[in-house]
This record gives sequence, structure tokens and C-alpha cells, in this order.
Amino acid sequence: MALIWLRSITVLALITGFIHQKNQIIIKSAIVLLATLLLWNLPSSAFGIEGLTIVQQRVIAIFAFATLMWILEIVPSWATSVSIIVMMLLFTSNSGINFMVDEEKVGKLLSYKDIMACFADPVIMLFIGGFILAIAATKTGLDAQLARILLKPFGHNSTVTIKVTMTMFLWLLCLALLSISR
Repeated sequence: MALIWLRSITVLALITGFIHQKNQIIIKSAIVLLATLLLWNLPSSAFGIEGLTIVQQRVIAIFAFATLMWILEIVPSWATSVSIIVMMLLFTSNSGINFMVDEEKVGKLLSYKDIMACFADPVIMLFIGGFILAIAATKTGLDAQLARILLKPFGHNSTVTIKVTMTMFLWLLCLALLSISR
């Protein structure tokens, strides 16, 4: 029996190796969709957790969706992350789609403010702002211009450039630590 499974897996791997990239995306998307819908529509008793509400079951299905999307890399990671937020808001929060979030049928709903609070932490917003500035600087060419301007006074000697860069970095680190300790 195990040999048959091994052969079928080998044949499946060979077949999928020959399938075109677009077909692979379609197959991967179908796998994610089927797994998510299966977990979404299973009876609560199938999970083996007593007192499992429909909202909690939906969170499990969304978690499985996110995990499969990240593993199979169907879309970029950021798109998966945004889709998690949207699905949580639409299907498990008190401000979701009316017929999907009837509290009498699905159980206690999550607060939309609590859902968004997880994603709106100040540190996360700081990172997002930094990434946006970095992308903007790269697209406009500002990063290369700043590098040329900052490295110009040090000439073409790499050892001097490295020493000065390290010194500047240490001074910036000292300033940052001083500002944090206050």
C-alpha cells in the first residue's frame, strides 16, 4: 500500500513539474481554497473542541488559509497579510457582513477595534513608514544620490570610507541610545 502511495506521489511530482507556471498557480490556489472551505464548513464537532463557536472555527479556517498561502507563495506575503485583516474584519468582527456575523447564530463576535489594534501597533507603523520611505527613495533615485553625496568627501579610498562610515554609525547609535534612555 505504501509503495502505491509512493509511486502516485512520484508520478504527481513529475506531472506537476511539467505543468506550466500559470497552471501551478491555479492548482495551488485550488488547494488553498478547498482546504479553507473545508475547515470553514465542517461541523464544529469535527474539530474535537468542546464549545467551539462558528467565529472560532472561522478564525481556524483563516489561519489555515494564511499558512497555506505563505507556504505555497501564490501571492506576495504582504498581500496575504492584508487579506487576513480583511477576512477577519468581514467574517469575525462586529462590523462585518450582516448575514455572516449574526451574533445569535455564530457566537460572540470579535471587536473590530481589537482586530485592528493588533495591526496598528506603533512599532509596526514605524516599520511600515520606514519601508514606504525606502521604496520611495529607491524609485526616485534619492538613495543613490545621497550615497554619492555622503561618500564624495572621503575620496576613492575604501579603508577611509569604511572607517568614517563606522564612526558615523557609532555616533548615531550613541545618540539613539541617549534619546531612548531619557
